[in-house]
Amino acid sequence: RQSVSLHGWALQFAPDTAREDRDLVLLAMARHGLALTYASEELRRDPEVVLAAVQQDGRALRAASPELRCDRDVVLTAVQKDGSALQYAGTELRNDRSVVLEAVRQDGWALRHASDELRKDPDIVLAAVMQQQSATEKADHEATLKALGGSWPEAQIYISDRDVALAVVKRYGRSLRYLAKELSMEKEIVLSAVRQDRSALAFVEEDLRNDLDVMAAGQASVPR
Repeated sequence: RQSVSLHGWALQFAPDTAREDRDLVLLAMARHGLALTYASEELRRDPEVVLAAVQQDGRALRAASPELRCDRDVVLTAVQKDGSALQYAGTELRNDRSVVLEAVRQDGWALRHASDELRKDPDIVLAAVMQQQSATEKADHEATLKALGGSWPEAQIYISDRDVALAVVKRYGRSLRYLAKELSMEKEIVLSAVRQDRSALAFVEEDLRNDLDVMAAGQASVPR
């Protein structure tokens, strides 16, 4: 019992009586939410136990009962802790705008787990892009660029819908780096991005970088 209360992962080695002990499992969840996997089936249906688990580690949602993976409060708590937990949410909640926004604000890559409809929502896509860009900017760019031979780190989000791409670059020019290649080569989209933020030029394909209109847009714009 002491081992489980101090080291939640020890629950996996505990006897069934311990895995069914609600108080003991709650102690384990406070230490290691992912240990929910080893709790009894009954306790994985217990809202308080599951909430304790996802508050410690959002990914614990994967071990919750199907009913609780469709519980809005439980899922919101999980994605606020770890946006990637969205992949374990019920279908309806992956189409819930508020839930998905919370997820992508925590982890932009969670966008891939949203419903088809919400993956085309410009506000949600922009939130995902902004989170990813923020995470990138926190890295040591000089070391990263040197390690990669002067190239930018590979983007984890790719926008392939033209209407979404145009809407997003008009609001945040540097999101140009997250566009599918064929869209990043469209002059109208590139111009919109550069007009919004001159620093988007860093992500313009070479064929367009020397385009007179693009160069003029860059000169008229300001970095943000």
